[in-house]
Amino acid sequence: MKLAWYFSRIVLWSVLSVLLLVVAIDFVFAVIGQIKSIHAGYTWGNAMLYVLLRMPSDIYLVFPIVGFLGALIGLSILAAKSELIAMRAAGLSLAGMARAMMLTGGGLLIFYYLLSLYVAPYSRHAAIFEQSNNGDSSQNVLILSSNTWLKSGEHFLRIGEVLPQGVMNNVTDFLVQNDVLTQVRQIDQIKLISDRDWSLTHVVVTTIGQNGIVQTTSPGFTEPSLISRNLLPVIAMQPDEMSIGTLYSYIHFRKINNLSIKAYQLQFWNRLIQPLMLPIMMLLAIPFMLGQVRSHSPVRLIMGLFLGFVFYIVSQFFSSLTLLSPLPPFFGAAVPVILFGLLTIILFKLMNRR
Repeated sequence: MKLAWYFSRIVLWSVLSVLLLVVAIDFVFAVIGQIKSIHAGYTWGNAMLYVLLRMPSDIYLVFPIVGFLGALIGLSILAAKSELIAMRAAGLSLAGMARAMMLTGGGLLIFYYLLSLYVAPYSRHAAIFEQSNNGDSSQNVLILSSNTWLKSGEHFLRIGEVLPQGVMNNVTDFLVQNDVLTQVRQIDQIKLISDRDWSLTHVVVTTIGQNGIVQTTSPGFTEPSLISRNLLPVIAMQPDEMSIGTLYSYIHFRKINNLSIKAYQLQFWNRLIQPLMLPIMMLLAIPFMLGQVRSHSPVRLIMGLFLGFVFYIVSQFFSSLTLLSPLPPFFGAAVPVILFGLLTIILFKLMNRR
């Protein structure tokens, strides 16, 4: 048991070290990429905040590869000190190593799921707003679990449902002039119809003045510049910016309105299934490295990088294949995991025959 815990600890620290290195490299290049965007309204502080908010989604994309490389490095460290040979001689079997690796991978998997389902989508959306806002204090967005609050000039909008392509449902528009509420509009739907124009459908206007309260109703009209164009990337949420709950609700919305849902279903299943690649890739490191336990071979680390690249290509290929064919979205998300899972099983069986 002590050997298994020691094995898990070395692998965990190796994975975390690789993750820290990847994050540091990504941070440096992301900051360099922001240099050309710096201006009076978009300061270094805004750029740094944007880069930090993008980090969780960047980590989400590379975490299985990071887990694989971290496990390879951990095993390489043990192999270089001949500790792997000593462990096996002391009774730590191949199955015991696999259990210890799965223990480490299972703990990281919980973190990966939280990152995939909730943290990365929200932080990515916040990053897009930070970049789109360009330091304009007259524009602000607060995204809650049930509502989105949007400030644009003198307008404060409570949005019940935010959909892609600049569509907002169940909107209440509060007009505040000189710190005084002068008008409230209940709007069924707001939709962007041109570069500057917004279509408002079924509007109930309540005007508050010195002579009292007056209420009028309109079936709809067009209004220019209701919301700044810069806020459109924030309002028009994309599937990879939605939490898993929001994504599920939007799929249901599109289904009942007879709209295409395949791309959104693929994103949904990717969020649920792709994290399973993390423990599988970490487990794959054992047969990948144990062919030469007596040496610390850089060649195997290079091959590990190549395998990580193969994983990315395979995932992208099946995602594209699913969108261009009648195959169900679950297929595109699950096949890469199944293929690498089978590869891991085959390599373990080959090692047991030695």
